[in-house]
Amino acid sequence: MSTKLTLPPYTYYYGYSKEYVTLLASMPYREALQDKIAAAKGLLSRLLYKPFQAQDSARINDVQKAIKFNNELLDELA
Repeated sequence: MSTKLTLPPYTYYYGYSKEYVTLLASMPYREALQDKIAAAKGLLSRLLYKPFQAQDSARINDVQKAIKFNNELLDELA
């Protein structure tokens, strides 16, 4: 079962707290994208660490899409 409906997007995709998102807003754009990618990768590894039957495949897929999207945004800056 996906937790997408019960978690705010910044927690669902990146594992951020509300307080951290406030700090993220003050970072330079490139740095914020890099931080979001790193946070999403960390969250993904935690999601994949669970036994296969306990994994939230919808969230795993969504987090992978978030990583890809942020990488594309970062590439556009280059």
